[in-house]
Parts: sequence; C-alpha cells; structure tokens
Amino acid sequence: MIRLAFILAVVCLTFGCAKMEGAKCAKSNDCGAGLLCSKLDWTCQTPDAIQCSDVCKSNGWCTARRGACIATRDRDCAASWDCKRYGWCTARSGKCEK
Repeated sequence: MIRLAFILAVVCLTFGCAKMEGAKCAKSNDCGAGLLCSKLDWTCQTPDAIQCSDVCKSNGWCTARRGACIATRDRDCAASWDCKRYGWCTARSGKCEK
C-alpha cells in the first residue's frame, strides 16, 4: 500500500494531478477536465453546478460564466438589492452599474 501511494505521488509530481469536483482551487487550471474553479467558494465545479441565486438577488449577477457569476441583463440588475440601495441597475462588463 505504501508503495502504491509513493508511485501515485511521483506520478502527480511529474505530470500534475487535477482536482476532483468539490476540491478547493485557486484557478480553473487546478481542476480536472470539464470543471471550473468557482469564484464564489473556490471549489472545482461543473459549469452547470455553479449557483448564482444568492448573488443574483443581492447583486444582479445571475449568469454563471467561466466559474463566476456575472451580470448580463439589465432586468437582473434592476431586480437586485444593489439597484434599490445604490442605483446600480444597468448591466455593463459583467457588473451592475449606474
């Protein structure tokens, strides 16, 4: 068993080991094939699994794209708390702005 662990460690150090879904990450290159590093909680996730519901309500960032939630529609920004509080009601460059 120790020999197998040693061999796996050598292979990972030589060729790199991609992290599985749910593992902590710093960038998408850290994750396995078909996974992205979610900038919401810094874990490896499938693109479909990235949930934007909380930041959608508060910030208007309702669209998951490349591991992050971004604002793509004015109506999402207009329905957010940030629109009511700060007047950030228009989607521009992935954010809600005045």
